[in-house]
Amino acid sequence: MILALLWTGDPSPSGAERQALAQAGRYLAAGGHALLLAAPGGPALLAGEAYQEAGGADLSHLPAEGSPEAIARRAGALLFLGPPEPAHLAAARAAGKPAYAIASLIHGPAPDDEGLRLLPDMESFARELAKLFSRSIVSRPDPTDRRLRGRGHNT
Repeated sequence: MILALLWTGDPSPSGAERQALAQAGRYLAAGGHALLLAAPGGPALLAGEAYQEAGGADLSHLPAEGSPEAIARRAGALLFLGPPEPAHLAAARAAGKPAYAIASLIHGPAPDDEGLRLLPDMESFARELAKLFSRSIVSRPDPTDRRLRGRGHNT
């Protein structure tokens, strides 16, 4: 799954915002997701660095002039860190892609958009990813090879 991370906050993020960016990168790497940054620079690079440090192997970004439609087309879901931008929300809705925002990072009133899912914190976002986009473990072999074998058990 490709997740687009969109930093829409202040160009100089606070300590808590910097932590949220790094945490997002780590969660995406831990889930085995690809990370798409909407621009080649800015505070979102903190998420990219944390993603790579946590073992994330698929980091990409759009050129600075990348459009909301291009982001929504390439990503499987969009994550807003800061107040969601209406153009990006409209593009996600038009492409049928889920959009998430972290409520604790929105300063001011929360946007009223039917295509946006507000989550209270980054941990909630990680749980949402695990529910919606987790990989199937049914077909994976047991790494400890302790699976019971024989009649009545899967082999």
